[in-house]
Amino acid sequence: ENDQIVLVHGRYYINDDEKKIFAEKVVLAEEHNIKNLTSAVVDQPAKYRNLSAEQKSEKLYLKIERNSEELMNPVLKILKAFPGNKPVYFFFADSRKVFEANRDFFVEHRPELEKELVILLGKENVKWQ
Repeated sequence: ENDQIVLVHGRYYINDDEKKIFAEKVVLAEEHNIKNLTSAVVDQPAKYRNLSAEQKSEKLYLKIERNSEELMNPVLKILKAFPGNKPVYFFFADSRKVFEANRDFFVEHRPELEKELVILLGKENVKWQ
């Protein structure tokens, strides 16, 4: 079926011009009970392709101990309060996996955003690159 959320196990390559995923295994997300991940971290390429190289150049990386509603919900609420065109990436320390946020959670680089995320996650877990 189309439009289903899946987990991909394999390797990935991302730069400003392209994204590549080398899948070794693909399974439905619902089989792994990760309901809180759903649309918050699923990339929607059609929306992302419309961004210029300059808009894609700066990215926000957030390190989070584990993917759980108690940790993700406050983070997503903060991100929604600062809409913009800067991509956001989540690194989950327990699984050592990286997910790009849905375009709806892209942000504007503002000091207030960074301050709120640092209070919630710690300075070492909030990086702009």
